[in-house]
Amino acid sequence: MIKAFLIYLFLFCVLITAAVASQVPADSIRDIVAAAAEYQYGDDPKPLLALSGLITAPDNSPQTLLQIEKAISRVLLAKATGAGRQFLCKQLSLFATEKSVPVLSKMILKPQSAEYARYALERITGSKADKALIGLVKKTGGDTRIGVFNSLGQRRQTGAVNVLKKYLDHDDAGTAQAAVAALGEIASPVCAELLITASKTAKSGKSGHIQYAMIKCADHLLAQDEKPIAEKLYKYLLISGISQTVRAAAFRGTAKCAADNGVMLIKMELQKKESDLKQTAISVMREIPPSDLNGIYADLPLLNNNEQIQMLTAIADRKDKNAIQIVRKAVENKDETVRIAALNTLKVIGEKSDIGLLVSVAVSGTEDEKRAARNCLYLLKGEGVDAKILKETDIAGPDGLVELLKSIGERHIHDGFDILVNGTQNPDPKVRSISIKALEQAAPHEKLGQLVDIMAGLEKSSEQTAMGKTIVAVARKNSNTNRRAAAILERLDSIENRDIFAELLEALGRIEDESALPVLRAALQKENNIKSAAIRALSNWHTDAPLDDLLTRAENEQDEKQQILALRGFIGMIEKTKDDKKVELYKKAMQLATQTNEKRQIFAGLADVPTPDAFQMAAQYIKSDDLSQEASMAAISIGRRIGTDNMEQVGRVMQEIIKESLNERVRNGAQRLLDSLNRE
Repeated sequence: MIKAFLIYLFLFCVLITAAVASQVPADSIRDIVAAAAEYQYGDDPKPLLALSGLITAPDNSPQTLLQIEKAISRVLLAKATGAGRQFLCKQLSLFATEKSVPVLSKMILKPQSAEYARYALERITGSKADKALIGLVKKTGGDTRIGVFNSLGQRRQTGAVNVLKKYLDHDDAGTAQAAVAALGEIASPVCAELLITASKTAKSGKSGHIQYAMIKCADHLLAQDEKPIAEKLYKYLLISGISQTVRAAAFRGTAKCAADNGVMLIKMELQKKESDLKQTAISVMREIPPSDLNGIYADLPLLNNNEQIQMLTAIADRKDKNAIQIVRKAVENKDETVRIAALNTLKVIGEKSDIGLLVSVAVSGTEDEKRAARNCLYLLKGEGVDAKILKETDIAGPDGLVELLKSIGERHIHDGFDILVNGTQNPDPKVRSISIKALEQAAPHEKLGQLVDIMAGLEKSSEQTAMGKTIVAVARKNSNTNRRAAAILERLDSIENRDIFAELLEALGRIEDESALPVLRAALQKENNIKSAAIRALSNWHTDAPLDDLLTRAENEQDEKQQILALRGFIGMIEKTKDDKKVELYKKAMQLATQTNEKRQIFAGLADVPTPDAFQMAAQYIKSDDLSQEASMAAISIGRRIGTDNMEQVGRVMQEIIKESLNERVRNGAQRLLDSLNRE
């Protein structure tokens, strides 16, 4: 009865207004808490959900929460199960007041409830909880006392310092370490002095945990603007730290405390011949506020290669243009990895005046350098960069011109359109090729007609094909899909070169403009090369609109090559139709197919049709001499998706595949599916 009531009440609390939720009767609250207290692991969680929903109800009244807190306190020490106590303590941690301190303090004295009771007590604000935790230090021991120390540290309770210091040299190592860690979290000036003393008097090799606590203490003090005492800790550890990790943290802290934000400290560290803190010093460069680091940058050539790379990366992270001269010099470093790091840094801080340098490297550098220089050319920011690239094309040699033309494309510089158009007429075939490719990215769709005119004058078939791809890409930039083909259609009849005419037809098939469809259908009646282009264009159409056109051609075409081309297009087009039509269409295609390749194409498409009819069609061919593998794989693929509802049929076919197939991979796939069905 209670559980049924709780389910109702939980839904009630979720649905009613916050005002009503705050008026839950006291008796109901006690019932809800009592049910949660009796919870055992594995029970129905609805009682827990009911209490959680009540506690987190929007705009819950303080009176309701006090009633809940009171009800929980009553059951915690009485009839609650272990699982119930754990849940109730977790809920108390969300809203409990000092009224819960006594009961939680008693629970901490019991090992079986100490951990989750302390979790709740730790989160109660106010001095009463502080005093309770301090008082528990003497009443507890072992892991429970260690937990109390952790809670005092998390609460950063300065009143606990005098108690904690008595345990710094405790015989139990865990207790002593917990006391040290708590002082590090509390982080008062007194804590700092205690930790320094403890570190100095610790036995050799036994001060590691103390020094980590000192770092934590110093970080807290610095955040509290207690800079002098924080700096004292950092400097002590910078000299006396027993590990590189501690000294690195101390170095960072010392730099933050320094009046110059650590500039001199970094410079001094970098000038040392031997130091395990150079990497840290370079890393700290990223963290200090903007300042004049030219003195540090000047030391770049004095560092080893790895350190130079790290500094160059730090300069890039800082986006510090003050370092640009030293970075330019690093581009000429003897070591390739340093040169590449410098190029990557120029990508961030470089200017238009670096264009010439980058082009030079892109032309004559190693392959990795060329890649880095090109990437820099493509991504370099700054005022006047695009204009500088365009201007450089007037004076660049052939190889440099190629790199600049690539950059115009990659940067989508529309103002470079005329330069690229001129490049398509350049005597150098490499320049022509790059210009055509770059137009794909740089040309706006309004220039499509001009591109068609350029294509009409191209003589090499490879360039005609490349321009066809460019025309498709530029046309697709037009958001008005009904106008994408306009410039092509307006000029198509004037194209005398039949190869170019064919290329433009294929382009019409890829730009997704419905107005091109009648033109492609009409082209099916023209000579073979034009007819082939039309078939390919219709095969690439974005919808299944040309399905019947391709089927008719596949059924009636006398030329074998044209028939196969149309059939392949028809098979590919079936994928764009609705699932309930696909199987019949694939069957029709199978009747028309005379070659194994087309039949295999059919099964590749059939494998994606998750219907019993598709499965049955595939199953019919699993014993075929030339199609067994493709049909079996299709059946397995379909079976995975329909097997749950067709277990008998699918299981029978899988057994047949396992028995008949000569392909181990196919047999294994069928066996895995069969095993899966048997488990269900």
